[in-house]
Amino acid sequence: MSAPLLAIDTATDVASVAVGSAEHAAAVRSVRGARQHAAQLVPLIQQVLAVAKLRLEQITGISVGDGPGSFTGLRIGWAAAKGIAHERALPLIAIPSLLGAAHAAHGETAGPSSTQGKSFTMAASLGSLSCSEAPGALASPLRAL
Repeated sequence: MSAPLLAIDTATDVASVAVGSAEHAAAVRSVRGARQHAAQLVPLIQQVLAVAKLRLEQITGISVGDGPGSFTGLRIGWAAAKGIAHERALPLIAIPSLLGAAHAAHGETAGPSSTQGKSFTMAASLGSLSCSEAPGALASPLRAL
């Protein structure tokens, strides 16, 4: 996998973490329950890294879902993302969760399926971070971020 990226979204009652590239999410994990975000986010990150057979040192960038959503949920996701980004001197980008939902509704997802109940699309997040060309009508808003 080229340029592995980490995506985190805790804006809703489902916290999701993915690792992969703009073209492919190598691993995706989520947990339901707003009161689970703080306790489960780091284990989710560890799980996706293990499934993708990656180490944190191999991650080249991080994206975080930027709401709208629960203030506490957003704060948890941002704290984790900023902590990792700062420690590893990685680029960090915020992706509006509604943009991810629009991307998923357009049928362009490599991340969590709708059956997992997650509106944020890791593909939108990972694609924006790597500055790849986004498909369809979402190309301009993704480049603008």
